[in-house]
Amino acid sequence: MAYLHEALRMTADEHLDLEAEHDGLLELIDGVPHGMRERDPRFFRVLVNLSTALKRQLPDSTYAVRIQGQHVRVGSHGVIYPDAVVLGPSPEGCTPRLVIEILSADADEAELQRRAAAAKRIRSLVEFISVDIERRSVTVHHRDAAGDWMEVSDPTSSSLDSLSLGLRVPLSSVFDGLDRQEPRLTLDEFIAWDADEELRYEFIGGRILAMTGAVLGHVRVTINLAFAIDRHLRGTRCRCYMADARLVAEETGDAFFPDVAIACSSEPDGAQPAMSPPLALIEVQSRSTERRDRSTKLHAYCQMASLQEYVLVDHARRRMDVYRRGKADVWSLRRHEGDEALELRSIDLSIPSTEIYRDVAPAT
Repeated sequence: MAYLHEALRMTADEHLDLEAEHDGLLELIDGVPHGMRERDPRFFRVLVNLSTALKRQLPDSTYAVRIQGQHVRVGSHGVIYPDAVVLGPSPEGCTPRLVIEILSADADEAELQRRAAAAKRIRSLVEFISVDIERRSVTVHHRDAAGDWMEVSDPTSSSLDSLSLGLRVPLSSVFDGLDRQEPRLTLDEFIAWDADEELRYEFIGGRILAMTGAVLGHVRVTINLAFAIDRHLRGTRCRCYMADARLVAEETGDAFFPDVAIACSSEPDGAQPAMSPPLALIEVQSRSTERRDRSTKLHAYCQMASLQEYVLVDHARRRMDVYRRGKADVWSLRRHEGDEALELRSIDLSIPSTEIYRDVAPAT
C-alpha cells in the first residue's frame, strides 16, 4: 500500500502553486505543508549582520547569498525557506552549499528540528550552521566525504567558521546591535543593506518581507491601471509608478513596493532611490496579500501626510475599495463593485471597470 501513501503527499510543484495563494510563506516537509512563524525584530538584525558579512567575504561572483525569500527544493516532496543560504556552483548549476538557521526567543523547537533535518537532506549541502541569539553562540555541522553529518564547531570560538567556504565571521559582528535599547533595524540600515540585494524586499515594523511572484491576473490588472493612469497624467507634474518603484514612509519608518502609485514632483525622474510622497496608492489583492494590504499597509499608508486615496482592487471578486482622506484627516471607505467605474478624485480620473479587468478572466 506504499503507493497510496505516496499519492497522498503533496509534491513540491503542487506546494509552490498553493503557496502563491497563501498569506505568508509555507514550507513543505515530507509532503506536508507547515506554516512559518513570524520572527521578532532581533532576528532580522542578526540576519542582516550575517548576510552582509558573508557577502564581504564571498567576493567571487560564482557564489550568492540569499535570505528567507529564496526557496530550496528538498527532493520531490519538500520546499524549505532557509533563514540564509549560500548558493555555489556545481555540475547541476547554482545549488545550496551552506544553510544558516537563526534561533531566537520565540523559536519552536519542533519546527527548528524539522527544518534542520530537511535542510541536511539537500544533496549539494556541505555545511549547516545554527545561530543562537539568546546564548550568543554558533554551532557548525559539516558533511564528510561519506555523506555523514558531524559537529565541528568549537564552543569557545569567538567567530563563526565555515570550513567549506573558508569563512571566519567574528561573533561580535554577528550579534552587533542587539544590546541597543531598540535593537530592531532602522529604515536607513535596511536601505543600506538592501542596496546590494537582487531580490525585492519590503520593510515593515523592523521586519524584512520578501516580495513573491504574482499570478497573471494580478499582473494584468496592475498594467491596465498603470496604463490608464499614466495616459491621463501626461503633460502634468504627476507620474504613475508600478511595483518596481520603492515608496519610503518616513512617518512610520517603513518601505514598500506598491503595485501602482501616483506621485507629483516638479523635478524629472533620475537616480532617486524612491518616489516622491504619493498622492494615491493602489494595491491589487490576492489571497496571499489581502490581510497585510488591509491592516499593516492601510495603517502605514494612511499616516502619510501627502496621501489622499488608497485603493484595494480585488480582481477575483470584481470589487474595489477606496479609502479617501476627508476633512480633519478623517478617512472614509467607498466600495465599487461589478461594472462600476473606479473614481480617483485625487487626479480627477474615472477608469471603467472594463478597462481595469481587460483580458482578465473572472473568478469561477
